This record gives sequence, C-alpha cells and structure tokens, in this order.
Amino acid sequence: SLIDRDRAHVWHPYTQMLTQPPLLPIVRGEGVYLYTEDGRKIFDGISSWWVNIHGHSHPKLNEALAAQAREVEHVLFAGCTHWPAVELAERLLARPGHSPQIAILNAGISGNRIWHDMIGPNALERFGHDALAQAGVRDVIVLLGINDIGFSNIPGVADQGVSADDVIAGLRQFIERAHVRGLRVIGATLLPFEGATYYSDDAEAKRTAVNTWIRTSRAYDGVIDFDAVIRDPQHPTKGLAAFDSGDHLHPNDAGYKAMGDAIDLPLFAQDKKDKKH
Repeated sequence: SLIDRDRAHVWHPYTQMLTQPPLLPIVRGEGVYLYTEDGRKIFDGISSWWVNIHGHSHPKLNEALAAQAREVEHVLFAGCTHWPAVELAERLLARPGHSPQIAILNAGISGNRIWHDMIGPNALERFGHDALAQAGVRDVIVLLGINDIGFSNIPGVADQGVSADDVIAGLRQFIERAHVRGLRVIGATLLPFEGATYYSDDAEAKRTAVNTWIRTSRAYDGVIDFDAVIRDPQHPTKGLAAFDSGDHLHPNDAGYKAMGDAIDLPLFAQDKKDKKH
C-alpha cells in the first residue's frame, strides 16, 4: 500500500515518526476535497493559500499550467537562455556608468515578517546573512511589512500584533545596518490588499502610514513605489483586477511584470549621497 511504501522509504520532516497519527494516503484532489487510496473523501483545510483559494485540480489552472509546460516548464542557465533574463540584462547594462558585471539575488520569502518568525526566521534576524554578508553587494531593496500588519488580525498570534510605528522602526534598522556597511538601501511601498484574508480597515490605516513614511521620510536612498503601480486608481485600497492573482494580495504575472518595468534602473547607479525619490 501507499502507506507501507511511505514508511519504508520516506522521512517526513518536522514529524514525530513514532507517535504521529496514521498517514492519509492521498491519491488525488478535486476542489476542496482530497481522496484517499481506500476511497475516503476528506475536506482539505490545511493546504497552501493557493489551494485554499482555487481548489485542487482547477480546470482553468490545469489548462494554463499544461500550456506553459508544453512551451517550457523550467530553464536553467546551463547552456540555455530565455527572454526575461536577456531583457533584464539589457536594461541593467544600458544604465549610465554601469558595471559590466552585475548579479541579482532574490532573498525574499513569502509570508516572512520583520519582527516575528512565521515562514522562515524573521527578517531582522536573517538580514545580516541574506543581504549584508553577500559578496559584492552594493544595493538592497526592502519590501517588507505587509505580513506583520496582516497577521496582527490573525487569531492565535494576536500577541504579535504590530503598529505602523513598529513596522517603521524595523525598516529603520535595515537602513541603519546597511548604511554601516556602506550599502544603498531602496525602500519599496507596500501593495494594496483589500479583499485578502487578513485585511481590515485598521490594517489598511497602518499600511497607509508606513507607505507615507517610505515616500516622504527620505530615510531610504531611493524609493520604488510598487503601491502606485498595482493599486486601482478608482479604489486605491485594492489592486487592479488585471494584476490580481486571485487572493487580492499577491500580483499575477502581469502585475509582477508591471512592478519590474516600473523600477527605475538608473536608481542603482546613484551615489549614496544623491538620494532619488
């Protein structure tokens, strides 16, 4: 059986193997349900945010994924190349006074928070290793705070609630620590998220206060206004429907492309003393 083969060959991380309840031998999913090898139908209340929103085996998503897989499912830089990488490289190298050698490190973690552990260690803890200690680093983009704000409304972690001032204090720490190393720090505004699971009017007030500080404080060496790119001009607390992945929090591919295209690349060629806002 699936369970017997699992026990003989699979190690489950973060699991007490000797005392855990019997495993559920899942063979397929459909909508909000999982189906086991022995024919049981189980409501899935613990899957990822993606499944909770769209359901298992969503026909439109399956069709889109299959179409993408038929074209190209994944590309490594091992004798290959692809358009997004080439276009980004062209934009970077077209900057005035560019260096012919440049690299981009994405150390973002979905669900990460500034002050508290959730998905991975908190950002203040990992900032030294993930950003400051990287060889040759010159610029750091900081886009953090929305999970700190949103999770303030989640039952069970109410003791970890933060204010706008708390978020700003954390952002100041990133700036100060980077400046000690002689690095430029670029701040990014927090995206609109009305309709997301952890949205509230109080959370929106905090996001607005944090974004106002990012735009006006001149604490950063530069600012990327992602909020202005993604928000609906007719309803600024929401993202544009064309950029919504469906959870009202994360952009879709078009939204991420718009965010990338909005970055003023010469910003990263500025002298640290010449702040560009």
